[in-house]
Amino acid sequence: MKVNYVCQKSTGDWSAQFSAAVLAGMAENNIEVHEVDLTLLPYNMIKQAVIDAPPCDLWYFQRQHDWALPYVLDIRDEPAAAHCHGGIETRQFIDVVMNSPTTGGIIDFSEWTPRLSFMTVNTESHKAQIQDAYENMPPIKVTGFPIDMDDYPDHTRYMKKYIVVPGRFSPEKQQAMILSEALRPFKDRVVFSTGQDLDTRSSGGEVYKYLVRTGYAVVPYCKAKEFTDLLCQAKVVVTGGLADTLNVSLIEGVICGANPVAPGCTPYYEYLDQFFYRPSLIEEIQQCVQDALFAPHSLQRVEKYEKSAVAQRMASVFHEYTQAQGVKQEIE
Repeated sequence: MKVNYVCQKSTGDWSAQFSAAVLAGMAENNIEVHEVDLTLLPYNMIKQAVIDAPPCDLWYFQRQHDWALPYVLDIRDEPAAAHCHGGIETRQFIDVVMNSPTTGGIIDFSEWTPRLSFMTVNTESHKAQIQDAYENMPPIKVTGFPIDMDDYPDHTRYMKKYIVVPGRFSPEKQQAMILSEALRPFKDRVVFSTGQDLDTRSSGGEVYKYLVRTGYAVVPYCKAKEFTDLLCQAKVVVTGGLADTLNVSLIEGVICGANPVAPGCTPYYEYLDQFFYRPSLIEEIQQCVQDALFAPHSLQRVEKYEKSAVAQRMASVFHEYTQAQGVKQEIE
């Protein structure tokens, strides 16, 4: 079986981790892979890159909302599958609009997604979100997101002194304003951290200015190594995210030795065991943080996202597809 794997290597460390798991899963099934790297490729050159790619039995997209997808389905007329990372963007990832490569009109991905052979996602709750929101979706397989747990430093060498609140400051992603009120009793230990390039005129920028004005430590533009060092010094990592399908920053905090405090909602129940609070209940958030500060550290169930485990699930997905295609060819 031959697969054209469409990737964007400029999207950061997550891209390399995800690609490594995909390629390992394909190798286990003796799949011949050709990487179609669209990194920094101008939109007007994507069509030609698709045309120039070798013939294959399947296209697999690192991101479901990739601009090359309509070209593959419309021009190449070859089977395609994709991973949907979604979050609050689940609908946007499927409904996102672009110019049609065939008609020049405006289309959305809800027209293309049902034509996929299958989709892969990070969590069971994400699968349920998509199935509840849309009809005629292709089969959805849960693989998880691969994290290289051996790539993190030995957190036991660090002094645990912080309560870290990672994540974007956008209101739909993080209840930063509510957390700022709930965490006042611990203010001297709290650090809000984000990798955002904040525009003070944006909603995230307004939150940033508010946090600074109220006396919180804030680390904007936080790069990977700086963020990892910060997490290794955290006793507790707190999130207010209600829309994440997989909160990688929270999982990284657990790997780095912190106890997680999260809203009591899916998908957190899929990989955490304790320290859940009901959103917006300030006293409940405070109690969870207090409990987490004095509890022993536990990996909870985040080991399910260790890269080799995810690669094995990827392998199962590709094995199932190749087996189905073999049966189909025999019937034909």
